[in-house]
Amino acid sequence: MAKLPDLQSILNQEGQDGWPLVQILTPELAQNALVGKTGNLLAIFQREITH
Repeated sequence: MAKLPDLQSILNQEGQDGWPLVQILTPELAQNALVGKTGNLLAIFQREITH
């Protein structure tokens, strides 16, 4: 079985890089579907665009 990524470290690093976490969804919830569970996660980040 493949080793799972360290999600906490990844999310913390993205936050330090200026990408705060907004929400975590499963693809099924993001697509409003009730079947076909994948076990995957979808992380949504946001960052202000500055010029």
